[in-house]
Formats: sequence, C-alpha cells, structure tokens
Amino acid sequence: MVGRFQRIPTHAEALGTGIYNRHKKMSASRKILPLLITVDVCDGSYDRGDRKPRFNDLMDVLPELKSLLSKFMSAHSNSGALPVTWFLRADEQVKRATGSVTGLYTGWKNFWDDIAASYGEIGWHPHLFYEDKGKWVPGKDGKQLEELARSAWKDIIKDKVAGWNPVTCRIGEAMCSNELMRFLGEIGIIADSTAIPGRRRSDSDRHFDWEPTPETPYHPSQNDYRSPARTDEAPLRILEIPFSVAEIRAPYDPPGTVVRRYLDLSYDPTEFEVGVAKSMTTASSLVTVIHPIQAAGLEIPDGGLVMGGYDVVAKNLDAIVRLSKEAGMSPVPIRMRDLAEIDRIRKPGNDFSLNPV
Repeated sequence: MVGRFQRIPTHAEALGTGIYNRHKKMSASRKILPLLITVDVCDGSYDRGDRKPRFNDLMDVLPELKSLLSKFMSAHSNSGALPVTWFLRADEQVKRATGSVTGLYTGWKNFWDDIAASYGEIGWHPHLFYEDKGKWVPGKDGKQLEELARSAWKDIIKDKVAGWNPVTCRIGEAMCSNELMRFLGEIGIIADSTAIPGRRRSDSDRHFDWEPTPETPYHPSQNDYRSPARTDEAPLRILEIPFSVAEIRAPYDPPGTVVRRYLDLSYDPTEFEVGVAKSMTTASSLVTVIHPIQAAGLEIPDGGLVMGGYDVVAKNLDAIVRLSKEAGMSPVPIRMRDLAEIDRIRKPGNDFSLNPV
C-alpha cells in the first residue's frame, strides 16, 4: 500500500527546511497546495440517543489510523512528522460517559502525547447537545449553543490537562451561530473549521446553514458568521477555514441533482476522484476529513457513498496527490493552525496558497 503513494513534501519540510526554494528550482510554474488532513474523533450516532456511546471502540481504532497516516507521510518524507489535525470530542456527552469533559484525552494521554510529539495538532471538537427527557438534543438557538460551549470550555480549563491547549476547533454537526463564533474568538481559538460552503439543512437530524459561505478561508462578519466581514466593519479575529467541497454523487441522489459534499476520505473512491478532479483546478487548499468509526468499518451509513476500510482512505489520499500533480500543484500536508499562521503573516492581497519564493 505504501508503495502506491506518490512523494510529496510534508509541512516540516515546507516550513522548516526551505522547501520553497528547492521547489522553485524543480518547477517554477508549480504551485504548492496546502493539504489539511483532519480527523473528527467522535462517535456521532450517540448524539441521537439511540444507544450508549462507543468511545472505547473509537479510541481503540485510532492507533491503526495513525499507522496508516504515518505510512502515508513516510512515503513522502524522512522527517518523521505527522502534520494531521485531530479534532477531539470534549463536551457534556463525553463527561457523562467518562466522568470528565476531557476524558478522551486524559484516558488515552499516552496516545495524544505521541501525536503531539510527532507534530500533530489536537483541536477541540464539541458536540453541543443537552439531555432532555432521556434524549440528547442539539442546542435550540444561537445563544444556547454558546452556553453549551462555554460550559464545556470551563471544564477544560478547570481540568488543567497538561499538554492540551486547543487553539483550533470544529463544532459537531456543522452547527454555529454569531454568539458561538464570537465566543470561540474570545477564548483564543485562532481558527474554526465547521463551515460546509453552500450547504443548508434543517430536518429531524440536523440543523445548519452555511448557504452564503465562500469556499476560501475568511474572517467572519460580526453580524453573520457565515460570511466574510464587509470592508466597512471590523472582522472577527478568528479565521473560518471551510471544508473543501466537490460535486460528489451519492447513489441516493435524485437524477440530475448536483450536491457539493465535503471531502470525506471514506467516500467511494470512484465518486471521490470524479468530484475532486472537477474542483482541483480552482483549489487554493484542500481540507479533508476522516471519521475513524467509519474508516474502521464499525459503522457504515446506508446509501453506499461511505465505504469502510482503511484501504479506501489510502486510495482517496493517493487520488488527491495524483490529481493535484496533474493540475500543476504540489500538495503539502499542514495542520489547521499552520494555515491560520499563514493567514496572520500574509500580505494584503495575497491568496492562501503557499507559492514558492
């Protein structure tokens, strides 16, 4: 499997050892494409209250996923770095199951210490639900979403977990609000990656609205978290880094329907490659996601788009590398916080690409 991966530079090479100059010598016309591999460390089905959480099963499959990603990186570099962003559940549901909001960190601290030592990032991934008559239900409005996040954050601070100081975030189920986005900035979160550009959903399972959101990173408006700040207003300091989306068809889509879905590395590789190929020429960065429960084959949603197995993840990673090279770009794995740092130091008018210097 490793032999199938094509060589690409890692973030450590790109930002630490002068990849830009070497890359420029290799190809003056090739642009560097930031590749953000993110992992949502959560057990989503628990949200609906259908069953007890499988947090032990979730954490048990992470070492195998880490091994796969390490092999992917090793095929590209000798640096030993693993620039992956792991968004870790820490919220009231985790507290109920483990006894602590930070239970998935403290209970597996050796694993997370290893992640940190290999240049991985551990972000915050709260699912903002509360219990009502024995069922877990999502926050009912923007203010309650903020209150649920604030409560979980207080416990994170109170626990004073050594080694974990999250500065990036992804809210579960794509939920957000103006109050919540402002709160995240207030507590020192420098980047959030919740937005699914162009998508809106309101049904019995999910409620979110990112319909007017652009596909590139932006500093949100004070009055509308979904949109960049206007030129005549002060933007929020937090950087919103949306999921990358592509036209990826599912077997259950009505004929003629076009749906832009986020880049889940457990999608059917054939459909994944077709969708990514269409969007590659306009991409300034690629934000992908892995759900370990699905990647390990422990839970496969009905419909046929999501497929279990780490071989599927490997195929889709390989497709990204190949397609980006065919589009004249060199993919560079970086962490979420690194893209936020690039934004901080960039000059006005520059885009989010890591162009050779």
